[in-house]
Amino acid sequence: FKFASAGTYYLRVEAKDSLGKVAAKQFKIAVNSINPMNINSSSISATLLCTSQSVKLTTRTAYASGAVKYRYSYHIYGGNWVNCGDYSNTSSRYFTFYNNGIYYIRVEAKDNTNKVVSKEFKVNVYDSKTKNVSVGTTLQNSADWKSTSTANVPRNAKVNVIMQTGKWYYVKYNNKIGYIYNLSFGGSRNYNTISKSTLSTVADDIIFSKGKSIEQLFNYVNSMSYSNVNNASLEDLCVYILKYRRGACYHRAGLLYYLLDRAGFETIRITDGIDKYTGGSPHNWCMVKTSSGWKHIDPTPVIGLSKFYLVNDNTIAPYFSWDRNKYPKAP
Repeated sequence: FKFASAGTYYLRVEAKDSLGKVAAKQFKIAVNSINPMNINSSSISATLLCTSQSVKLTTRTAYASGAVKYRYSYHIYGGNWVNCGDYSNTSSRYFTFYNNGIYYIRVEAKDNTNKVVSKEFKVNVYDSKTKNVSVGTTLQNSADWKSTSTANVPRNAKVNVIMQTGKWYYVKYNNKIGYIYNLSFGGSRNYNTISKSTLSTVADDIIFSKGKSIEQLFNYVNSMSYSNVNNASLEDLCVYILKYRRGACYHRAGLLYYLLDRAGFETIRITDGIDKYTGGSPHNWCMVKTSSGWKHIDPTPVIGLSKFYLVNDNTIAPYFSWDRNKYPKAP
């Protein structure tokens, strides 16, 4: 039992046997108020700064055990924790970073009974040299297209690099920090050697270069040639159509599903539909959730029909059938 405030409490335990007989015992507990040692306030002058700039950390501690006497120790993490020296009575200290990256500063406060409390701060240090973004893109909250976009970064915009992580750059742009996809600095894409292990990277390349809206990704898949080839797993379907630029309905629906999902859209792949127009052959397409609800989206052109792009159940029902109990309604 843990008590959040001072006062008098009673605890009772009851024991019951298999016949329903109950025995009880009660205990009285007095809980006193205490003031545990803590870092009362601790502030850092900046968490975003340029290389060679200094940042100040100031700490105030309260409720030491025994006579009031505090000593402080500082540590920096930039890949490994480094101790900045022995404990001293210095409660404020300046730090300077000469390389860009993500750092952590930790202050430890110790009282005269050797009790220690600590607090950490994350500091983003950006390179003083700017890089030009060769293609317009977006600033993401994390290295993932599914994350929130916080700003549009136009072509030829200048950014300061904090660090590179995988295929993304963590940058400062207009006093905002976030991630941009690294092909915005230039690069080439070769799909001839694509495999399942590189599929996610190629998908990010496509989202970056073709756009991350539903329409842009639909048009990209819809522009590929049709070819009736063997079915396979989702990853194999995507690898095949990207490598050879052609595929059947299940390749095209598979790739559109993969791209929409990676771009952050809630999407479903219909894998057991029936094409009434061609006499009852199997057909695959997708459903995607939009601001107006679920809609059907089919990236496979059908002879004699216009493309089905974000349509409701009634529009697509004369041509395709599907298990309506299995998939959401598209009003």
